[in-house]
Amino acid sequence: MRSAAAFFILFILFLSGCSSKQEATGVPAEYAIFKDYEKVIGASPKNADRALIEITILSIRQDSICPLQEEVCSIDPYPIDIGRVRIDSIIDYEPYSVNALADSPGIGGDTSSTTPGNRGMDLERKDRAFSLLQQGDEVDALFVLTSRPVKVVHANSSQLGNGQENIQSFSSGKIKEFKPLPMHNGIYIFTTKIGVPFEKNLPGFKEGNTILAEALYDGMLYVHEYSIVDYCGKLFSEINKSFGSYCGNSYNSLADLNEDGFVNILDFSLLSGNYNPDWCRNRINKPGTGCSLKSRFLKEDQTALSIMNGTRYALIENNLIPYYENGTPRFNSSSFEYKIISSLRQLGFVRLGFTERGSNAASADLQRFQRRNNLTVGDNIDIRTLMLIDKALFEKELSDRESALRYGPFSLFVESKPTEPLREHLGSIYHGFFTAIKDLPDSVISIDDLRVSLVTWLGRNLGVMMDAEGKRELSIGEAVVIMQTKGNFAFCSPAYYARGCLDLSEMTSSIPLSDFEYMNTVTHEFGHVAGKRYAEIKGVNSTLNFHFASISFNISSSDPYSIFLSLQRPDNDFEFVSSYAKSSSYEDFAESFNAYIQEGRIFRRLAESDTRLMRKYNFLKDNVFRGVEFDTGELRSLELWNHDSKGLPGSPSSYMVEDPYWTWDYGYKTLN
Repeated sequence: MRSAAAFFILFILFLSGCSSKQEATGVPAEYAIFKDYEKVIGASPKNADRALIEITILSIRQDSICPLQEEVCSIDPYPIDIGRVRIDSIIDYEPYSVNALADSPGIGGDTSSTTPGNRGMDLERKDRAFSLLQQGDEVDALFVLTSRPVKVVHANSSQLGNGQENIQSFSSGKIKEFKPLPMHNGIYIFTTKIGVPFEKNLPGFKEGNTILAEALYDGMLYVHEYSIVDYCGKLFSEINKSFGSYCGNSYNSLADLNEDGFVNILDFSLLSGNYNPDWCRNRINKPGTGCSLKSRFLKEDQTALSIMNGTRYALIENNLIPYYENGTPRFNSSSFEYKIISSLRQLGFVRLGFTERGSNAASADLQRFQRRNNLTVGDNIDIRTLMLIDKALFEKELSDRESALRYGPFSLFVESKPTEPLREHLGSIYHGFFTAIKDLPDSVISIDDLRVSLVTWLGRNLGVMMDAEGKRELSIGEAVVIMQTKGNFAFCSPAYYARGCLDLSEMTSSIPLSDFEYMNTVTHEFGHVAGKRYAEIKGVNSTLNFHFASISFNISSSDPYSIFLSLQRPDNDFEFVSSYAKSSSYEDFAESFNAYIQEGRIFRRLAESDTRLMRKYNFLKDNVFRGVEFDTGELRSLELWNHDSKGLPGSPSSYMVEDPYWTWDYGYKTLN
């Protein structure tokens, strides 16, 4: 029997991939055949790096090569599969040298042993220097065990020396007798190693597959044993195993594909829409951040961070309900409760209160948010509630920033207080509104428009001029100079921020309007600006206010522009969009202008029941908006309002607020 030292030398020679110049005796015949096969196809590089790598198969070409000097091969030719691969990941790497040493054999091995008609793909590789393999490289590859289904066998080392075949050297000067590769049921059998007996089936692979492979590299990649990597299958298994988990409750970041802190049907949907190896591999390799706050508005708030660490926060009622100081209501605008109100405000909610006393508690915005997301309803904020608010805020912040950056005056907006909506949010609101009415005179699109509007038109209803550093509000006189000289200034909106622009106290005298109600106010005030424009209608050149007033008001011959015109039909509420519209002809125009933009569907439905209201709608359509009609407002809200028999609302926005489940989408869709 062969000595242990001799066997060890033989084994090391095999593992190193070097071919011995001496004859080795007493190895299993199948192993000797495999070593011959390796030499013929050129898969025995002398000096090569070793690697355990993940690769994606970019291309494959299958061919064959005859090891014998015969015109017609008398044995089954050896398979030879080559292709090109991408290095996706390097798990382990043992470099032989930064540069290859001389005398590396090329594909085809000792081609003197092959006949011209069976040379395979004739891809002889020149000896050349090579660099270390790097992730992302695309390289040529020789698939030593082919790309086809095969069986891999490790022979039993205890059988060495029992009269089995020799491994003959190509340089021995003898005529080599090659034998065909063993096959069973059309499957090649490769006996690749000597040691502990072992068998396994390799399934084969195709273009697009990702495999985890043992390989050698010397400028050419020699792919040996491998396993198919099913990244998408792994993700599917992880989602299935962790379904229903969330932050703080058996959370699995790998399964949370959309990184919202929850493993649910949304993750299955995301996987289904991206079921390809590259996407799945990148997702597995990407660190999960599902259980961290992502929104700028919440991620640095200390109370929010403590909730993420497991603290269950109970809302403090005194921070939600005003107390009175010298007859003035005061709210704690620096509280976490106020910050949650601002969070929901930025998400389009319209009832900015929480713990409403009495029977209306279920209509509070926090509780509506909880119901909508199948959360426990109450006055506690836990990880799940906060995560969902944060996720919605993060998505809104992305769209807000994109919109705000397209709004010319946005660069002038001052930073908001920590508990107030972000400046990008306000910029996005203005961008949406003024873009929707960009064809109207006096729309605030540019910085020059803003200068003029703050002094002459919308004024404080929109905002105020501040010094360029945003530290001090400018006087009217200073603002006029800035307008005339086109000087530098900063912009802030005390009408939008309940704490104003310079108030550093923790208390404020009013809870903020919802974004929808605030923009109804801005739209109303812009209606006053639009109403002052002159137009010639039916031969009369006068203001739009004047022309519009004649529909419901008696025009006084002595003072046709008086705001105190009497109603033609005092008892007919149906020709007005709100009770405030009845108060004067000027307010009628502004309220109708507001309803036309913000509640277009409702205005049209109401107008179907009254000819004068229809005249008002058509007046605005023809003489102000040049045929553009807005697809805004929800008829369900009008139905709820009428169901409760509430009569005329104080403002058109009240129709929308009537629906406790409605949130504003900040859109101004049109019918044309």
